[in-house]
Amino acid sequence: MNYMEEYMQRMVFLMDFHIDTFQNKKMPICHITSGYFEYKNLNMCFVNDMVARIAEALYQGYLPVVEVPGGEGLENLWGAFFKQPHEILEIDYDAYAKDAEHVYEIEPVWGPGYKANLIPRELMCSRNLYRELVVLNERSDAYISNEISNIIGDKKLLGVLVRGTDLGREHPENHPRQPEWDQLLTDITKELKTNAYDGIYLASDEEKTEQMLKKALPDIQIYTNKRHYLSALFEDAKNKKESTILTDVMEENQVDLYTYGLEYLSSLYLLSKCESLIAGNTLGSSAALFLNGNQYRFYKLYDLGFYGENKDRALIFVKGALETLDYFAEQMINAAKCINRPCYVIDISKPETYNGMGLDTFVSEHDCLAIMFNQVGVMFEDTSGVNYWDAKGIPVFSMQVDHPRNFADALTDPIQMLHVLSIDRNHVKFIRRFFPNVKRNFFLPNGGAIAASVKENGYKKLKDRSIDILIVGDCQQEVTTFPKIEAFDDGGELFFGYCVQKMMTDPSLTTEEAIESFFLEYGFDVPDETLREFYTSVSIFIETYVRREWKQKMIRALDEVGISIEIYGRNWSAPDYSLSERIHIHERISSAECNEKIADAKITLNCMPWYKRGSSERPFNTMLNGSLCFIDPSEYLLERFEDGKEISFFDIQKPEELAQKLKYYLEHLDEAQEIANRALDAVMENDTWECRLNTILAMQDEVYGHAV
Repeated sequence: MNYMEEYMQRMVFLMDFHIDTFQNKKMPICHITSGYFEYKNLNMCFVNDMVARIAEALYQGYLPVVEVPGGEGLENLWGAFFKQPHEILEIDYDAYAKDAEHVYEIEPVWGPGYKANLIPRELMCSRNLYRELVVLNERSDAYISNEISNIIGDKKLLGVLVRGTDLGREHPENHPRQPEWDQLLTDITKELKTNAYDGIYLASDEEKTEQMLKKALPDIQIYTNKRHYLSALFEDAKNKKESTILTDVMEENQVDLYTYGLEYLSSLYLLSKCESLIAGNTLGSSAALFLNGNQYRFYKLYDLGFYGENKDRALIFVKGALETLDYFAEQMINAAKCINRPCYVIDISKPETYNGMGLDTFVSEHDCLAIMFNQVGVMFEDTSGVNYWDAKGIPVFSMQVDHPRNFADALTDPIQMLHVLSIDRNHVKFIRRFFPNVKRNFFLPNGGAIAASVKENGYKKLKDRSIDILIVGDCQQEVTTFPKIEAFDDGGELFFGYCVQKMMTDPSLTTEEAIESFFLEYGFDVPDETLREFYTSVSIFIETYVRREWKQKMIRALDEVGISIEIYGRNWSAPDYSLSERIHIHERISSAECNEKIADAKITLNCMPWYKRGSSERPFNTMLNGSLCFIDPSEYLLERFEDGKEISFFDIQKPEELAQKLKYYLEHLDEAQEIANRALDAVMENDTWECRLNTILAMQDEVYGHAV
C-alpha cells in the first residue's frame, strides 16, 4: 500500500473518530516514548506529534500510553497537562496492563499541523482528534476553566494571536509566513467595525504586542491571560549571540516549564472560546481552530506561504563507497535532475568533491538537503573538526538499506540533523529501542529502477525473453564456525544452536526475536545494553548461516526436480553438493547489468534479505522490468500485493510447491504476462527511485513543518 492509500484510510478512520468506540476492547498496550523531536516544554508541535501517534496506535488496535519525558519538573510531558487515553476511557490501567501485550513503537501516517487548517477533510479530522484526545487533566482543567470564566465569561471577544520572538522575528525556513503588523491591524479594525464585540483577547509571546495594540485601539478593551513573556530573555540571547530557539532560551534561564506550559495552553483555550479569531498561521492558532469545533462566527488564518519557500531546494548526494549504493544514488540524482533540482554530488573516493570550494559555494547559494545511503557521509566534518551538516544546518536523510546493528557508531550519538530511513519496520523498532538518541527514524522501502534497454526499446513480452528463470544476487558465505562467547560456559554452542534451530523451524522470526527467545527460555535477565552488544557482535553469524541454509535448500530442491536457473552471483556452490548442469552459475554483475538480465527474464526468483516487515529493491526491480516476480513474503509486501495478481509468493519451507508454481507459469505464459502487467502498473507510480525521492522531499516538508 502506498502513502496516499494509507493516508486516505486514515482520513476515513478519523472523519468519524470517537474514542468511546474503543470502550471495553482488550488491546495490546503501545508505549509512546518519543516523538519527532526531543521535547523539553509544552508546545503544539509536541501535542500534534502525540495526537498523531495516539490516533495511529488506536487505528492499529493498540491502547496508547504516552510516556515522553519533558524538561525539568515534567517527568511525563503529556500527563502533566492532559489525560491519558485510558483515563478518558476510564480504564484501570494497572489492572489492564498486567496481562496485556506491550509494544514500544508507532509511526503515524498523518497528524494535525498548520497545513491541516487549509484542507477541509484534514481540518475535520483534526477537530475530531482534539475533541476526543486533547482532554485536560483535573489540574489543567481547573486552572483553564477559571481563566475562561474570569476573562471571557459571557463576553463576546475577538480573539487575536500574534507570534513574535523566534518565529515572528527570525523567520525560520519552512515555517508559515506571519502577517505584517499593518496588515493585521487593518483586518482587526475592519472586523471590529463589521461586528459587535466586547473587546479583544490577545495571545502573544511578545509583551510589546499588547502595548502596540492598546496604542492603536485606545477605545477597545484588551484582555490577556497570566503570561510570563519571554521576549526580554529572547532579546538577551540574541544580543549574546546565543541560541534564540525558545526551548533553548527557557532552558538557559531556568524558566518554570510547567507554569509556562499551563499559561501557554490557557491562552489557546481562551482563543478557542472567543466569538471570532484573527491570527497568523501557527500551530497555536491551528490548535485554537481545532479546539473551537467550528463554532467561530468568523475566523481568518493568514495563508501567506512559508519562509524560504522561494529558494531552490538543492540536493547534495553522497556516493563512492559501494557499487550498489552508488547505483541507488545515481537513480535519485537522475530523478532530481528530471524535476530540475540543483544537485551536488560528493564522491568520497574523490577528495576534491568535498575538500575544495565547490561544496561550500553550492551550500552558500542554496537551501540544501543531503541524501546518502548507509550513513556514508554522515560523519563528514569541516576543517575545524565540527560535523559539516550540523554546522550548516543541513537536514541529512540517510537511507539505511542494511540492518542498524551495522551502524552503531553513527546511531549511538547521532548528529543533530540526522533522519534515518529504514527499509524494514523492524529496523525502525530496533533503532527506537537500542539507539534512542535517534529522534527522526522512519520506514521507507528501497525503490526500483528500469533497465536502460527497456527505456530505449520498450518491454519484451515474456514469451520473447531468453531467460526462463533468473536469480541475481549472492548466496551468503558459508559459516563453518561460530565465534566463542566468553560469557557462556560452553563458549556459546548452546546459544548458537538454539537460535539457528529456532529460525530454521520458524523463518518468520527475526534474529533478534530468536536471541531474546533463548534468553527468556533459559532464564537470563539481559539488559538492553547487553542485548545490543549481542546483536552488533554475533547476530550477523546466525543470520548469515540461516540465510545460506535456506537458499541452499531451495536451489537443491529446484535442481532435483529439473528446474533450470540462470544465477548471477557468488557463493552458490557448496563443497557437500554438486549442482547439475541445469543450474548455470555466472560471475557477479553490476546493479545495472542485473536489471538488464531481469528485463530479459520470464521469471525472476528473489530471496528477500531477512526483512520481515519491509522490502529491499529486488521485487520492485523485477516488476519495473516486466518480469514475473517470485519472492518469499514480508508483512509489507503482503500489504501491497496480492498473490497471483501482481506477484507470486512462495514459502521457503516448501521448495517443492515453489517448483510446481515455477513450472506452471512457464507453461502458462499468458497468465504470467497478465500478472507482470498488473505488477508494472502497481509499481510504476509508487516504487521507483523517483517516488522515493519525492517521499523524502515531502517528508522534509512535513517534519520541518512541525518544528515550531
